Amino acid sequence: MKRSFSFPIRYSEVDREGRLSPVALLQMMQSAADGNASSLSAGVADLHAEGLTWAMIRMEMHLEPLPGLGRTLTVDTWPSGSARSFVYRDYRLYDEQGHLLGQATSTWLVLSLETRRMVSIPGYMEALLPPPPGSVPLPRSEGRLPQPAGPDRRQFDHQVRWFDLDANGHAGNAQYLRWCLEALPPEVLRRPLAQATFTIRAEAHLDDVLTVTASPLPDRSWTHSIQRGEGLLAQALTQWG
Repeated sequence: MKRSFSFPIRYSEVDREGRLSPVALLQMMQSAADGNASSLSAGVADLHAEGLTWAMIRMEMHLEPLPGLGRTLTVDTWPSGSARSFVYRDYRLYDEQGHLLGQATSTWLVLSLETRRMVSIPGYMEALLPPPPGSVPLPRSEGRLPQPAGPDRRQFDHQVRWFDLDANGHAGNAQYLRWCLEALPPEVLRRPLAQATFTIRAEAHLDDVLTVTASPLPDRSWTHSIQRGEGLLAQALTQWG
C-alpha cells in the first residue's frame, strides 16, 4: 500500500508571497489521497467504474508556514477508520528534510453519480478502512462552524464556470477553499495560513451563482460561508499567522 507522495512545488502553485498556496496544497493532498486509495483498489477510477465517487465533506488542517518555489512537499496519507456511512482519512506533511509541516483529518462519503445521493460504503471496502498497523488516528473536531456576521463582513458573487468543475461533474473541493479565501483582504492573505476547518454540505454545478461571505473573529481568525440562494453549500473557519 503506497501512502507517501512527493510533489515538487511549481511556479503556478505559489502565492503572491512565494509560498505554496493553500489551494495548491489541498490539490496535492487530494492527489495523494487518490493515489493511496488507488493502491487499495478504491480510487476515483475504481469507484467511477461502479457509478460511484468519493465526496469530501469535512477537513481540518493545522499548518506551519509552507515552503516555496523549487522545494518539495511530501504528503503521507492513510485511511483512519469509518463510522456509519462516513470514511476518515488522515494526512501528515513533510519538507525535504523530514520536518513536520502540518497534519490534517478529513471525512468522506460515497456518492452515486446517477442520483447524486450518498450511498452505503461498498462491502469490499470494509477491510480497507481501518488504520494501517501502527497508525493512530489523528484527533478530529466535530460540530457546526460559525456563520459570518457583523458590520465587517466581506462578500462577493461567483458564477461557477467550466474550469471550476472536476471529473465528478461538480465544483472540486479546492475551488470551495479558493472561493472562501478570495473573500479575504490582502493583508490577511499575506500571512501564512495556520489552521483551516471547512465543511461541504452540498454540490455546486455549472452556472450556479454563489454568494461568498467572510467576516473577522478575534485572534486573526475568519469565518466563511458559500451560499446558493438561501441554501448553505459550505462553511470554513480559518486562522492566520
